[in-house]
Amino acid sequence: MDSTTLTRQVKLEKWTEMIRERNESGLTIAQWCTKHSINQAKYYYWLKRVRQAACDQLPAISSGSVNHIVPVTFEDQAASHTSKPCSPYAMRVTIKGCSVEFTNDATPRLIETALQVLSHVR
Repeated sequence: MDSTTLTRQVKLEKWTEMIRERNESGLTIAQWCTKHSINQAKYYYWLKRVRQAACDQLPAISSGSVNHIVPVTFEDQAASHTSKPCSPYAMRVTIKGCSVEFTNDATPRLIETALQVLSHVR
């Protein structure tokens, strides 16, 4: 492992712990960032990286190594503004009819565990 990769790994571990601490603190992201003198944009940048790393560590959903195309549908934006309020969820994952929704406050561990459970849906 080269020094750049090692440095990235150390930063990722540091931010994973910081995000865990923020989630356990009960503070909002804005409050926690202010308290720790951290720029919110930087926090969200690392939150995205930590979530991606957690997803990358999950085993493949199928037993084969074939990538499957997952259909994605979008609501008509005009209809969604008039018929129902915005969803409080940042992400929804649906596998074989089972859905899990996550807010921005979802911990990487929660997302990882939920995706592992969904990978076993039959």
